[in-house]
Amino acid sequence: MARTSVASIGYEISPSYWNKGYLTEALSGFLSAYWKIHPEGLQGSKLDESGRVFVDATALENNAASLRVLEKAGFVSVGQETAKDWYGGPDVVLKRCRVWKPVE
Repeated sequence: MARTSVASIGYEISPSYWNKGYLTEALSGFLSAYWKIHPEGLQGSKLDESGRVFVDATALENNAASLRVLEKAGFVSVGQETAKDWYGGPDVVLKRCRVWKPVE
């Protein structure tokens, strides 16, 4: 089967819950369960150039807190892209981050 899509994750949390570690804990728990349930990634998910399974996430380039959450969960920066602002403002720069299936 051809792998055509990229597994990605997103999240949002109310400001009243920021800086309490909830997203870091939730994301780490999710990834742990994801790799157990989908050790080869979701059906149809792309592999990287080395044939490894991965999950991508993006965050606004200037959203240091969200980037820190991703970093704590093992994500590393793999590039950036420009996208339309969801609310009709000027284009935004997104940092693309990636985490690979842990080596067993």
